[in-house]
Amino acid sequence: MKIALLSFNRPGYLEQVIASIKTQSFDDYEIILFQDGAINKYSWRRAANQADIDDCIEMFEDAFPHGKTVISEVNIGIAQNWRCAEYTLFKEMDADKALFLEDDLVLSKYYFETMHNMFNEFNKDPEIGMFNAYGETLKEGIPNEMKGMGHLWSYGTTKKSWQKRQEFFDKYYEIVENIDYAHRPLDKIHNLHARVGARDGIANSQDGAKSVAALLCNQIKISPKINMAKYIGEVGFHATPVFYSQRGFARMPLYEEGPLSDFDIDKKSIRKELREKYMKG
Repeated sequence: MKIALLSFNRPGYLEQVIASIKTQSFDDYEIILFQDGAINKYSWRRAANQADIDDCIEMFEDAFPHGKTVISEVNIGIAQNWRCAEYTLFKEMDADKALFLEDDLVLSKYYFETMHNMFNEFNKDPEIGMFNAYGETLKEGIPNEMKGMGHLWSYGTTKKSWQKRQEFFDKYYEIVENIDYAHRPLDKIHNLHARVGARDGIANSQDGAKSVAALLCNQIKISPKINMAKYIGEVGFHATPVFYSQRGFARMPLYEEGPLSDFDIDKKSIRKELREKYMKG
């Protein structure tokens, strides 16, 4: 299993994520760090302290001596860093599947093993575009019962599913490339969403665009009704302590009873749930 770990300027968070990776019950993986830089390539805005970035790189290399790194000398922003990770794994390395993981999701011991089981079960299902093992829920449900996924802080996908989503996502990326992502043109993103029937007010981030892209090619994104990870991103590009507290991330129970398999998926219900969230009509 190929894993892309996306990092920026939070070594304290990354340290916790790496520690959780090192304790995984499933260890047949190849991991690559995609590290963003400090000075923005387009606006010359200082987005981070170089010392924090250096700490992230050193921490990863110490933890994974055989791991690979893709380091941007300048700040390209989260959307372009994700794009780099996707193109590296799916085009340059020709991976048929990959797990993407941001630097603020601490994993339970069985996260990778559960993702491995999901790949085995969903690999040839064209309707399941993205999947993870983090239900983002305050109350545990039936562990292997699936629901619509929330944030895209970690997910697995196949190359074929990813390729289908690019028909719409490429249009979004054309809007946000070659500019400082922090200053992306929200009016153009809104107009793009409106042209395909997306709801007003959905996220103007790449996560919002990827969620719409999935629905436009008849894919759903799914997660279990339990949390096999803990989100720690109290401070970040889109996160604030107020948002973190209001959503109750610190209170979400961590499921550590073992890996999941034999997933129960009501595709019709999940598709309806996601379409009501992201699309008009």
